[in-house]
Amino acid sequence: MRPEVLTGQGGKAIEALGLEGFDGRLPTVYVPGGAQGSQQINHLVRDVLPWLVDNANVIHQCGPGNVAELRQATAHLPAAVAGRYHLSGYMGAELPPLASSAGNEQVHNARHLADQGAAVALVGDVSAERLREVVAPLLTDAGLRSVMAQRARSLGRPDAGERLIDVVLDAARAERGGRGFGQGRWCAAAALMRSAHARKASLPRLQGSGTSRSPR
Repeated sequence: MRPEVLTGQGGKAIEALGLEGFDGRLPTVYVPGGAQGSQQINHLVRDVLPWLVDNANVIHQCGPGNVAELRQATAHLPAAVAGRYHLSGYMGAELPPLASSAGNEQVHNARHLADQGAAVALVGDVSAERLREVVAPLLTDAGLRSVMAQRARSLGRPDAGERLIDVVLDAARAERGGRGFGQGRWCAAAALMRSAHARKASLPRLQGSGTSRSPR
């Protein structure tokens, strides 16, 4: 994850994304729909969208497979709240994997966070009613959001990239003479990882390219 995600300024994001209908009095919901467009996530958001924009600003990022359908849904929103919904194209490979991905990583991650009080995990077949039931208390209770955010921060590893590189380097040193994968190859792999990590950190911030506003 880029450091800017943790240190960004909300006011600049509102300006860059052109969120003209953004209501600073309301919480903001970010929906990571995925590069290809997670059917479950996007359909659930579509089904609760009228209620959701009554209670929050919504930034919805998804792939091209669901954009047309979501635009049709936003066309039926009341003009007074339609500006709170922002449909954005997929911007990069920094979203979490889908729950159905190879090792089911996202389910394990979500359950771990939920067990620590840092998230609410909805796994399997989830209805729009269930999503609304779980999200509603978070939208109306700032104290609850604050406690959950603090617990999430305590579990975060913002230096995970550097720590992974150190693990690779330690493994290379432990090879002692090139057994298995080989010390030289371990070091080369670690060097490539560190170089890629440095290049990623130096990339400019996205300025809202690939985004599209919802119809008013």
